[in-house]
Amino acid sequence: MRLRKNWYERATAKLLLAAGANLLFLILLLKVFTPRYEINDDIFISMFIDGQMANKSRYILFCNYFLAAVLEWMYDLTGNAYPLYSYFQYGLLFLSFTGISYLLLRRCGFFAALAAAACLLGAFAADCYIWLTYTKTAGVAVTAGVLLMLFARSGAPGKRESGGCLAAGAALCLASCALRTESFVTGLALLFPVGLYELVGNVRSSGQKKFRAAAVYFRPFLIMLLLAAGLYGGNALMWRESPYKEYKDFMLEARKIPDYYKSLNSYERMPEVYEALNITPEVQNMASGSYQGFDDPGIWTTEVCRQVTEARDSLGAYPNLGEMLKTYAGC
Repeated sequence: MRLRKNWYERATAKLLLAAGANLLFLILLLKVFTPRYEINDDIFISMFIDGQMANKSRYILFCNYFLAAVLEWMYDLTGNAYPLYSYFQYGLLFLSFTGISYLLLRRCGFFAALAAAACLLGAFAADCYIWLTYTKTAGVAVTAGVLLMLFARSGAPGKRESGGCLAAGAALCLASCALRTESFVTGLALLFPVGLYELVGNVRSSGQKKFRAAAVYFRPFLIMLLLAAGLYGGNALMWRESPYKEYKDFMLEARKIPDYYKSLNSYERMPEVYEALNITPEVQNMASGSYQGFDDPGIWTTEVCRQVTEARDSLGAYPNLGEMLKTYAGC
């Protein structure tokens, strides 16, 4: 009994248990359900990368140039035989949920960890695996990555485990940044209070000077953030030299119209603006509900979209939180 207990207490055993449980859950889930992309963005990303859109392209509006380049190279290497974009997301999700399950086993008692992991898999992982979308995948990855890094700085007992958690956490964060920068930044913002709490606790218990202790604690996070900034800056530089830059600029402005609370862009709210731009109520109504409403380049240009959004923002009077949540929920 003592030997078995000591074996279970090892970090390696808990990692294998977390990986095995997550792998079994994923296999059973895919046997029972048919996974699908939740939104069209992922369909178009995969089609651009694997060449279904006439030719392969690394210039994808929604994800990093360097990630697209790696996936394109892997598609070429395998002869387009496998849906590698989907496999990449599944791999990222599996590693993320395995990492979180491992942290639960390290932080909690055995049965409490199993119960928490079961809730995690049933409530969150199942939805992410069945309805695949890069936004959720990137959000899960950055959450797992930051938690692993925090555990390495605050709770990992050995250098080997601490180094492994730091490396795995940083890799998940960078993958999240490459897949969906917006999700990466949002995840960091939401987890900032947790990191601040861990930082303060570590500084108080370290016995070193506060500034030095804080600097040592934060160093791996700073390195990760610098690498993420490099990914973001490199992507921006590649787009700057891209022949598709004009199209990206247009889409970044156009997406600000249908993605906002619909009544804010209504024709009745600012008719003089639409009249000055020669936009009829019918054209405006099409654009407020779908990106397909921007198909006419004779009406919608980058400058026209910018003027509409600036006029809308200058009017103010935004809906309250309850109204926005109601819209988000589709009520």
